[in-house]
Amino acid sequence: MKRVTSLLIAISFVILFSHVVLAQQSPSQNKKALQKYFTSYTVNKLEWELLQFNLLWQGAFADETYLTSFPVVFDSTTNTFRAFFNVHERRDPQDKSFFSLPRPERESILNGAIESLSNMLGTSFPEIKTLPSLLYIEFKFRSKGGSLSNVAVYKNGNLIINE
Repeated sequence: MKRVTSLLIAISFVILFSHVVLAQQSPSQNKKALQKYFTSYTVNKLEWELLQFNLLWQGAFADETYLTSFPVVFDSTTNTFRAFFNVHERRDPQDKSFFSLPRPERESILNGAIESLSNMLGTSFPEIKTLPSLLYIEFKFRSKGGSLSNVAVYKNGNLIINE
């Protein structure tokens, strides 16, 4: 019995000791593996403000409308903020299809999203309110087959609906 107890204590000690050794090695191994990410990186004010905005914006339209919002990016080649919305055919199974809604109702839904985005983004970048060409938005629908189609585009202050 003493032998079994001694053996169990010895095994417990080995297991405990090996966890302590592994735990001590793990942080240094982890740091070494991630070392390239510990370098300084300059972020400009636009990037920082856009990051802060996207933390609030991401999914702002999820599950409550026909639309889902995605992060906004800044396109430095066109100097525009680019946004993307996914258009859902239905909000729930009993709902009318977005595409069967009268055009004024569809326009109203899309314009509501544009206005919401513009107001929220305009808090960080007030220039958007006076210069609508700074904002480019695509509304896309993914069919059951997986292909994407353009539902509408907002550019230069105008909403263009594809019919």
